[in-house]
Amino acid sequence: MLKTQQYYMSHIKLLAAQPEYRYYFSGRPMHSLFVGVGGVGAIYDASIKGKVYKGIAYGGGITFGYVMNVTKRLFIDFHAGVAAVGYNRKEYFAGDNYGDYVVGGLNRPNASGYYLMPQRIGISVAYILK
Repeated sequence: MLKTQQYYMSHIKLLAAQPEYRYYFSGRPMHSLFVGVGGVGAIYDASIKGKVYKGIAYGGGITFGYVMNVTKRLFIDFHAGVAAVGYNRKEYFAGDNYGDYVVGGLNRPNASGYYLMPQRIGISVAYILK
């Protein structure tokens, strides 16, 4: 029993990018309502409650938001969006050493699928330098 407790430590390594293009309905950037279309790509290695997840994620989504002008150069950006994110990953329990095995000469993922999930939800403060 003591040996299995060491596998409940959690760690996450993540490298991700989320580029986005925004269209402002007012015609001016950083002003009023906007809609954004973006993508997401990630490589991850996580260990959560004794289970290991190693793989990639990819997808795209849509963001809606509003930019409020506080001063001529200071803005507050409220935004939220959803995305469809697909994944290919190796998924196994930490104690079974599945990560060391090679299937058919290749190190292949054993889980794939997609999620419909929040892409970004937040409030940002921006200041334009001149």
